[in-house]
Amino acid sequence: MTSALRRDLVLPSDVDETTDYVLLRISEPKTRYRAARHQAAKLEQVDLIEVVKIGFAKLMPHEPLWNFSNSTLRSRLLKLLGRLALPTRDSSRIKAISLASFRPGGAMWLMTATESAELVRRRGRWASFRIMEIYLQEVMAVTYMNEISREAYTKVMQAFSVFGDILAAVQKFDRACMPEATWFFFLSHQPLD
Repeated sequence: MTSALRRDLVLPSDVDETTDYVLLRISEPKTRYRAARHQAAKLEQVDLIEVVKIGFAKLMPHEPLWNFSNSTLRSRLLKLLGRLALPTRDSSRIKAISLASFRPGGAMWLMTATESAELVRRRGRWASFRIMEIYLQEVMAVTYMNEISREAYTKVMQAFSVFGDILAAVQKFDRACMPEATWFFFLSHQPLD
């Protein structure tokens, strides 16, 4: 994903709004010699589609979606986890979230939302149900909120509760063509409902 270019991303606006989801072409899938050579990831959550549109719609086809190193991405995730008081290192009690956590977490979310193992297998691009089951047995995705500290739980729920308001404000800033460098200032000084 970190090597993807804007041309690898298909937004609804790229196809005259004939779709209501986002596709990301995966150029070098790990399973390209055992499964389909050309693979894509699909995003259907409406609020996350809005985030992706705001973040990437204006890029030129040759521009990278992530303009920094993989270690910068990991570092920023760690900073976010720290701000939310979430564990940043594995302990005997709980594992820290890493970039690799999002795949089993997403698979578990999709399984819960649809109860369709075949859909989850195809979306996860797993060649077999057995491999998918290994990911789905990762119960951390479902029990994580019960394992974290009370402080972390409170911060995560507070962030969750203001996400919609922040997204609405950012959408207004984007439509008004306000420079992105100013968004933090305005968000910091704008009361959220």
